[in-house]
Amino acid sequence: MYKPGKLVQNAFLDGLNRFYREDVLDAYWFNELHQVRKLTSKWMEDYNYK
Repeated sequence: MYKPGKLVQNAFLDGLNRFYREDVLDAYWFNELHQVRKLTSKWMEDYNYK
């Protein structure tokens, strides 16, 4: 379970958040929420299966 303030317990989530932010949120400009959802879905598939 995710507990704020415990970096040792949250290393996986912190890494995942960093990769997502760098690969998706910081790399693109979005005009609508559905664009974020579509790109996030593709990113999750690539991250989990490739």
